[in-house]
Amino acid sequence: MPVSEQSTERLAKEAQVLLGAGTASTARTLDVTVYYILANQHVRTRIMEELAAPMSNFPDVIPSLATLRSSHYLQAVIKEGLRLAYGVMHRLPRVSPDAPIQYKSWIIPPGVPIGMSAYLMHNDRSVFKEPLVFSPERWLGEANPLMERNLVPFSRGSRRCLGMNCLIPGRSYPGFWTQWTVGLGEWSDMRMPRPPVEDLHFNFFKAQHTTAYVERYLQEHRYEGLSLYDRIRFLFTVTRITRSENQWEVQGDHGSETFRTSKVIVASGLASKPNMPVFPGLANFDAPMIHQKDFGQSSVLSDSGLHKVVVLGGGKSSADMVYACVKAGKSVTWIIRKTGGAGPGFLLSPEGKGPYKDAFAIGSTRIAATLTPSILLPDTRWTRFLHGTNHGRSLVGSIWAGADKQTREGANFRGRQNVLDGFELLEPHTPLFWQNGTGGLLHKQDFWDVIGQNVHIYLDDITKVDKKLIHLSGAAKIPTDVILCGTGWSKTAFDFFDQEETVRLGLPHKFEEEKSEDLAEWARYEKAADLKILADFPMLAEAPKHFHKSPDTTPYRLYNGIAPLSDTSIAFVGFTSVANYFRGVECQAIWATAYLDGKLALPALEVQKERVARTVAWSKRRYLSNGELGNFFPFESNFYLDGLLEEVGLKSHLKGWFSYYFVPSKAQDLAGLKDEYITKYGSS
Repeated sequence: MPVSEQSTERLAKEAQVLLGAGTASTARTLDVTVYYILANQHVRTRIMEELAAPMSNFPDVIPSLATLRSSHYLQAVIKEGLRLAYGVMHRLPRVSPDAPIQYKSWIIPPGVPIGMSAYLMHNDRSVFKEPLVFSPERWLGEANPLMERNLVPFSRGSRRCLGMNCLIPGRSYPGFWTQWTVGLGEWSDMRMPRPPVEDLHFNFFKAQHTTAYVERYLQEHRYEGLSLYDRIRFLFTVTRITRSENQWEVQGDHGSETFRTSKVIVASGLASKPNMPVFPGLANFDAPMIHQKDFGQSSVLSDSGLHKVVVLGGGKSSADMVYACVKAGKSVTWIIRKTGGAGPGFLLSPEGKGPYKDAFAIGSTRIAATLTPSILLPDTRWTRFLHGTNHGRSLVGSIWAGADKQTREGANFRGRQNVLDGFELLEPHTPLFWQNGTGGLLHKQDFWDVIGQNVHIYLDDITKVDKKLIHLSGAAKIPTDVILCGTGWSKTAFDFFDQEETVRLGLPHKFEEEKSEDLAEWARYEKAADLKILADFPMLAEAPKHFHKSPDTTPYRLYNGIAPLSDTSIAFVGFTSVANYFRGVECQAIWATAYLDGKLALPALEVQKERVARTVAWSKRRYLSNGELGNFFPFESNFYLDGLLEEVGLKSHLKGWFSYYFVPSKAQDLAGLKDEYITKYGSS
């Protein structure tokens, strides 16, 4: 901070602003909201009815933020309270220092202050009917989408109120870092500011910077007067999507609203529904169970009454929670199930090698991607040597074996000194090459010492829970004040489609829900593809002994992991596991746009089926349990995305051969795609 900003007067004013913003405005909003609830009997009655179940055991059981956010009338009351409390009522000026701003037919030159009052926007009669009336119902049902645009109690833009984030359920906590690096954790049309040095570790950074970047992105990208943030319908749960004639209907919970459209993109993602374990005795268990999703907004780290902590799961999220709890002074036990799971995951060093500053930079090069036997590889002399000759396969195997050895030696599972019994149980069960379990990159240099010296580790199964005790199959009884579940996510359930539609669209479904002749046809396609894959990539026939979780559903049968084979009016974006989701969804969105606009010359249906079956068969061979759904491409991301853009006919992201293979792929590589697409296809 400059010396000029460190004066007593300057800091006193800053403290005054923070104190006032954190007390007066909050108190006024609560006063206004509570007054209107008490002054309107129908509002009071309805909100008490909605909260009767969630608050039935209060204060012994405090409802989760997720539960309260799903209480739709409560959320409507809060929005109406914010609207009539206004926040700061005077105009808050903003200045565009460099670029002119267009407002309707007016051009506002750079340097000219502009501003709008929240009072005027919240009382705009063209947006809010009877604006001076407290009516939570206006936010329910067929709500005017312009109300979200006009609701600005926290202001907007980069100078909006810091307290706004208090309304956003956070997954962040002190030890939560990204799995991507600077220049990769962003989209191509807006750079993320480089975090301060104290928030960086080998170019990886604290997750809070991604949250801030995404919020800024949503606010600053505006189209036809509305930002992306304005266009998001928060607290809206899609319960049903149906197709009739040439139209889709998207319905919300409780029949709150129905959207009708000719085209749909589903982007609900692979990690939206927490996987919470169920144990015998839960009805009598007196300790809370918290999923990794809610850990950041829980009081575990700060609550002295939650001293004994048990963490479940063998992956990166579990490791992060274990480390954070130890650092917070908790007594921590880490339990990884012995049966029914792949065991501990790999936790890799973030350090780079040679010219590469970090591990993610290495993994983001195409030359590294050629070292995996994949149907997505380009057919070159180099890839044919690597995977089609004994010497090449020996080279590939030795490189992977070296990386595996380095990772195990870095942790020194069996030789590390001054560790508690059980530390050796954290050693992964299968080689790194196969990616059969979970894992991630470490961000703390003292991680293994902290875990080894402070954490009690069990590789065992929980037989039951009772009171505040966890019973293990090996007879151990673990006392706990809280269970933290790093147990991942349930398989994506497309509950908003009925069974027939799920099958028709090629989404995962129970085997018994599909006609036997269709199952047999897909089995023939996959068998033929599997024979060809083993001929091309003999390494994939040599899987080691491993835990394998048999699938209980069919795989994804989407062309390119995006498009159903039976319907060209719907696309699925974000349902493939790739190394970099920013880059992944950006390229998928471009492909999906061209697809839905009818710009792509897709191959014949028979060829599409063969390619889908080939992808599924290869994914199962390459990634074992993780590949069963046919959508797992962690090491092949670059070539997968290259293929998408090639089908669209775009080339601006490509580089000279050396850069193409040896320079890490970054977000800015894609910066020219939008203009190239518009030049090629137009902007309609």
